[in-house]
Amino acid sequence: AGEFASMYDDVALPAPLPIGDDRHFLHDVLLSHPYAGGPTEPDAIDHLRRQYWGMISEVDHHLGRIWDALRRRGEWDRTVIVITADHGEQLCDQGLVGKAGFFDSSYHILGIVRDPRHPHGFGRVVTEFTENVDIMPTLCEALGQPVPLQCDGVPLTRFLRGEEETEWRDAAHYEWDWREWFIAAGGHDWPWDRRLERQNLAVLRTDSHAYVQFGNGDWLCFDLAVDPTWRTRIDDPAVVVEAALVHRAATVRLDARPRDREAVGGEPQLGHERRVLAVAVVLVGRDGARVAVPDRTRPCAQRVPDRDAAAVRRRGALDLERCARGAEREPAWLQWVTHVTNLEPDAQAEEAA
Repeated sequence: AGEFASMYDDVALPAPLPIGDDRHFLHDVLLSHPYAGGPTEPDAIDHLRRQYWGMISEVDHHLGRIWDALRRRGEWDRTVIVITADHGEQLCDQGLVGKAGFFDSSYHILGIVRDPRHPHGFGRVVTEFTENVDIMPTLCEALGQPVPLQCDGVPLTRFLRGEEETEWRDAAHYEWDWREWFIAAGGHDWPWDRRLERQNLAVLRTDSHAYVQFGNGDWLCFDLAVDPTWRTRIDDPAVVVEAALVHRAATVRLDARPRDREAVGGEPQLGHERRVLAVAVVLVGRDGARVAVPDRTRPCAQRVPDRDAAAVRRRGALDLERCARGAEREPAWLQWVTHVTNLEPDAQAEEAA
């Protein structure tokens, strides 16, 4: 509004990230959606992006007013400040607007934290992967309170002190669930009709790759080291299987946090968390399907007959937990490679022995 609406009229802005030629079906659906597809005319794209830049500057201006008020009231040096957002903005990147899909622009958000007790960290730029789940543990430590066991994140305190964090994640994780678009379409006979359960995706984002797992069993993997615009796909099993296994491990929270080690003399404690000992990862390609089954020491691979590839595509995501309970029968070639064990705390010691 006001001066901010025209602030960037004469400023050169970067162009949006291009739309790839080899697109996933979901990307095409979003491009055709009236709320997700962005303008296509260059002038309209340019106007939209300049207006958004102006809105960011307006928010920045009003944050400055808050900082000035804190200083006048003598509270600036005893106030912890956190600036973040719940989502990003496509802003015509990949042809989309708003937040949707699996691209960085919808999920890569700002994170600014200032703790007045740690001036050595002022102005520091942290390039490690952080997530919004780290905010609550950070505030708990700032308040001198223990971090609840339910927290998935870890405190950013060492970064704020200007120290190096020796144990930190090497990837970011984010998800998108769009089942609300289909709920109004009619009733769904749970648990036999699982269409709603497949309307989602989850992404594992590292420095070099992005692995996208869809709820219907489909997947994508992008080589971001070669092409940061998300237009170069990878189908090399050596890369994709590893990414899929890391993604699966993240969903069951196999990581033991530093605070868990300190309580028991250096030994990680999984506590109440459940553990998946082996997971079957199915990669469906044009020439059939491949199943990779990791054991406790090394991964191995078993070729799946081409005739079964269509069945894997049709079924979508494997409901491994239901298979383990015997509630759902899988093709014969999958029964012997799919093994899932859920261990409660009392059983973990027996399994380890």
